[in-house]
Order: sequence, then structure tokens, then C-alpha cells
Amino acid sequence: MRFDLEDLLSHRINFFSLDSDPDDEDYDPNNDEILTSSQEDCILDLTESAKKHTKAFFRDKEHHIGGPVPSSVLMDKDNINLLFIEFQSALKIAKYIPTENIMEVLDECATRKIPKYFAGGILLLYFNLCKGHDFEN
Repeated sequence: MRFDLEDLLSHRINFFSLDSDPDDEDYDPNNDEILTSSQEDCILDLTESAKKHTKAFFRDKEHHIGGPVPSSVLMDKDNINLLFIEFQSALKIAKYIPTENIMEVLDECATRKIPKYFAGGILLLYFNLCKGHDFEN
């Protein structure tokens, strides 16, 4: 599954810059330089958070082919970007997974304090990496 991080985040983040003050006479709401810098910083922060929570969730999980899930697989750009999928979209993709299995993963996300906005992606990664489900079809 391939997702573009900026597309996934575009509707989830309200960007602002502490360097821009609307009361300042030099303030220009069309100054893309400040906005772009803030967006990039925010995406980097969220990406690091996604990596941290992915490691936390999968720390004791078995890969569907045996052994622990390799860190290189967990930290793959496409897998990290998947964490930013909307929860409802993740449920549609995982529509053939039994509800009780989905609830078990979500309960574990809650137990491990995985933020709600990463739950859909963690859910898909879990069933793909640990249970061998192919969501491409």
C-alpha cells in the first residue's frame, strides 16, 4: 500500500507559525515561506511520533513468516506513511477482518497508549505484517 504523507496530512493539520503575528503591520497571510516551514516541521514531528508508536506497538509482535518484525520493515517509508490513514478508511480496507479481531488490536492500541489518529494505520500494519493479510486486492 502506498500513501503520500502530505496528501494524508493535508486535511488533518492546521498549520500556523509563531513567527507570524496577524496584528503585525508586515504580516502577509500569503507568505508561503513561513507556512511551508511550519508544515515541514510539523510533518517531521508527526513522522517521528509515528515511528516511536510503531516501535512501541510491534516491540513483541511476530512477523507472519516467523521471528520478530524487522525494524527495517517497520520503519519503511510506506509503512510509516500508512499510520496517517483515516480510521474509517482503514476499516473499509480491512472489511473482511472479523470485528472481534479488529477490536483486539484496537484494545491493545489503547493499552499501549497509541494515539487514536495512528490506530487505523497500526491496525492495517498489524494484519499485514503479523497475520499476512494482503490489502492490495
